[in-house]
Amino acid sequence: MATSWTKSLKEAIAPAVSLDYARAPSPRGRRFAVGVCFRGGDGRGATGGTEGRNGAMAGDAAADSIIWTDDFLIGIGELDYEHRGLIAEINELHLELRGQAGQARIADTLGRIFARLQAHFALEEHVMAERHYPHFDEHKAEHDRLIDTYTEHMVKFRDTPNPGDRDALETVLRQWIVNHILNSDKKMSLLVASGGP
Repeated sequence: MATSWTKSLKEAIAPAVSLDYARAPSPRGRRFAVGVCFRGGDGRGATGGTEGRNGAMAGDAAADSIIWTDDFLIGIGELDYEHRGLIAEINELHLELRGQAGQARIADTLGRIFARLQAHFALEEHVMAERHYPHFDEHKAEHDRLIDTYTEHMVKFRDTPNPGDRDALETVLRQWIVNHILNSDKKMSLLVASGGP
């Protein structure tokens, strides 16, 4: 059951982002594990997943997307929901980078990922504090390091965008999210569920 704080956060982002987690075929017949629908200023949605936000992207780029599996589940519903959303955003960035999307579009996606990371970390830290997680400071320090690293890469991309910076930023995100969920978040959820260290 989501807390009122969590419910408020989900209601705040709901007008901008709608997430669909069902396995569904894309228009090209590929299957994807996480889909996203972003609502633009005109109120119409534009689908994500293997095709990107605004139509077809590079054909085989989707093959390198992070595929959501039950291995990512940590057993805390609101955090699992957020993790799926983060992976969907990172996959969209991957498709844009491989599809040679323009700098403005990539910058928009980077900004959304940054906002989502901050909101997710606030939620995760709230859950840890509420449940008296004994390794809170260490876990929060991981969050802080990623925000610092991500911010450095975003500034570098903004100031001097080049393919190397794009690849470095994507690599940081992809490796961090997978490692953090499968290691730190799983460890946290097991201790929280067991009620102790």
